[in-house]
Amino acid sequence: MYKYSTFLSALIFLSSCGGGGGGGSDPQTPPSPPTVNLSANPTSVLLESTSTLTWSSSSASSCSADWTSKTSISGSDEVTISTAGDNSFSISCTGDGGSISASVTVEGYSNTEGGVAEGYITGAHMWFEGSEEKSKNKDANGKDCYGKDKISNKDRAKANTTR
Repeated sequence: MYKYSTFLSALIFLSSCGGGGGGGSDPQTPPSPPTVNLSANPTSVLLESTSTLTWSSSSASSCSADWTSKTSISGSDEVTISTAGDNSFSISCTGDGGSISASVTVEGYSNTEGGVAEGYITGAHMWFEGSEEKSKNKDANGKDCYGKDKISNKDRAKANTTR
């Protein structure tokens, strides 16, 4: 009987205390903000050539950019560079911790043969590499300028053509 009454007393004691535990829940850790890296290879290309843009992110659920249809959190895609100068590309990634963007610049350039002159130029001389030729010109202050440069017959013919 003594064992039974001790057991019953312990059971009543634990029941009256609420069975232990309690005290609330653990505070939830806020989600990590996403990160994203974007790179280009090569970063300088001849016009109408391609550069490969590569991105990788962490803590993101999706990424988007106007230069690719891919929405994965990492990947690569080729872009064709059609504009001379700096071409900027950006990507945005979103996750439970927010959104983030990254950008990269690819330079577009063109190769030219000979000299290119835009607009109207009067009395100008163009210098080319090739066989030697002496030239005389005046600077902005009217002072004589002399140059000794090399010019090939092919380049001389190009330089002597007019519009």
